Amino acid sequence: MKKYFVLTLFFLGILGTVGAQSAPWSRRVQAGLTPSTQFRLLSQVSPMKRSTFTEKILRDSFSNSDHFQNSISGFIGVVFQRERNVAFAVSLGVQQWGFIRRKEGGMFGYQPHPDLDVYAHFVDGPVQIMDYHFTQRYLTLDLQYLRRLDGVSLRIPNTELYGFVSAIPGVLVQDKVRIKTRGFSLDEGTDVDVYDYTVDLDPVDRPVINQVVNPVFNVFAAIGLRAEYALDDKIKLLAQPRVDMALIPNFNGVQQANSFRFSLDLGIVYPLP
Repeated sequence: MKKYFVLTLFFLGILGTVGAQSAPWSRRVQAGLTPSTQFRLLSQVSPMKRSTFTEKILRDSFSNSDHFQNSISGFIGVVFQRERNVAFAVSLGVQQWGFIRRKEGGMFGYQPHPDLDVYAHFVDGPVQIMDYHFTQRYLTLDLQYLRRLDGVSLRIPNTELYGFVSAIPGVLVQDKVRIKTRGFSLDEGTDVDVYDYTVDLDPVDRPVINQVVNPVFNVFAAIGLRAEYALDDKIKLLAQPRVDMALIPNFNGVQQANSFRFSLDLGIVYPLP
């Protein structure tokens, strides 16, 4: 993460120089954390050849077993504003995208992943849950266009309201699948890192395992609201509910899916000299 911190400082230095040369634009730095919950929008599924699973059965199975995933991300950037009604924001961030695929019960004789052993022990107790956490993390550049909303009917004391849209290019820095178990343990433990894969058949019908390689570059789009509440003459609190979505399928394999997420940016805004 050290190199990302250095890149962030370099990025903010460039923004400060550009902003200073383009006065009378005002500038204010923003930084904060983003709790979010994310899921996926399936575009297609691809059952293994000669499998008993049809596309419909596989899609229904994923729909019944997939769940939202929660995370916390972070961001830092600069807001530029010259007119009261319009502003622009540029922020660097680390965003997490993903979902959880759950298997419940029926663990005896089940192989969780081609790299792991078949689970060959009976399970005691009523709980047998295995969650596959499909998780990606991106280094992102959030480019926002903001429009003031707080007219006479929306006027809130000490608060500026905006609506915004964002275009967000991102570079994939982490892509993994983590198996987490509840009620029992695999031979490898209760938290095991693996990878997504597809299965082909060779000419004599032997399975061939292919590790999935997802796109390194993606573009996300967002829409949301923004509130800046003034604590004093300089410091403002930021609250920014938003909905984001991947424009390029970022999960490929047996499923092809675009991630989407609901999140809330919470931070502090401070004017730059």
